Amino acid sequence: MGKYYSVEGLFGGLEHFDENGNKVGESIPGLFGGMEHYDADGNYTGRTDPGIIADGVHYDRDGNYIGESGPGFFGLENHYDSGGNLIGQSLDTIAGLETDFDQDYDFDIGED
Repeated sequence: MGKYYSVEGLFGGLEHFDENGNKVGESIPGLFGGMEHYDADGNYTGRTDPGIIADGVHYDRDGNYIGESGPGFFGLENHYDSGGNLIGQSLDTIAGLETDFDQDYDFDIGED
């Protein structure tokens, strides 16, 4: 995986880019809250729902639980897989949200 950058899109959505500037997907607000995720070709890849303890609970395109995200230290957002393993972190920067995922984990954000 590697680094991804997300910038605000239209109507509260996010557009996701890899570290080379290629668009890899987008997330749009869901009808009942949370976010719906799509790859660069517009294919649905999953959703994130607000959690009770976690900031976001992540599901793949089939509705299977794949992990969650929650606050970390010093303003970081930590991302965990379904086994509770830390797989990445995000930080809000002036340019947008910068996320760095573990190279061995496929978070399925815009990838098949």
